Amino acid sequence: MTGAGDNLIEITARALLRERIEATPWFRIRMSQEQRRAAIEREVEAYWHLFIADAAERLLGPGDASPHAKH
Repeated sequence: MTGAGDNLIEITARALLRERIEATPWFRIRMSQEQRRAAIEREVEAYWHLFIADAAERLLGPGDASPHAKH
C-alpha cells in the first residue's frame, strides 16, 4: 500500500527530472516538438526513481529526508 506521501515524492521526483532534462539541449536536434516531448516522457518514466532522494529533500528539507539524520 502506498501512502499520499509516497505519491507526492514520486510526483516531485518526476517533476525534478523533467525540469532538468528540459533545461538541457537534450532531444532538440532533429526532433519535432512532439518527438521531443515523447522522448522526455520516456526518460522521465525510466529514471524518475533516481530523483527520490532529491524529491524527499525538497519536500522535507535538508537532513530531514535522510533515514540516518540525527534527531
